[in-house]
Amino acid sequence: MNRASKAALLSGLVFPGVGQFYLRDWMRGIAFSLPSLVSLVALADNVLSRAEQISNLILAGKLAPELGAIAAYLDSQPPPPAVLSFAGPVLLLCWVGSIIDALYTGRPSP
Repeated sequence: MNRASKAALLSGLVFPGVGQFYLRDWMRGIAFSLPSLVSLVALADNVLSRAEQISNLILAGKLAPELGAIAAYLDSQPPPPAVLSFAGPVLLLCWVGSIIDALYTGRPSP
């Protein structure tokens, strides 16, 4: 397996930018890793805070521990902040972009 394939697999299976770090292209690795990390942290924070709200309501007896009740509660809540609507696409774009970039950057020059 050549370096470009290894780098693409690392970027695809581990985290965006890891393939660029493997190729010792530090600036590109940071350019893919940093926005991916920020997006992932924003998404995880939102998911965990909503899960905590739901678990607190269930433990307090204010929400039935049934899927339908939880879905109805989530539907009644205001939408997440607008910045989260960009976090998913940014993460996906960085992930796919880092794979493609690793394939092209890591190929041997003619």
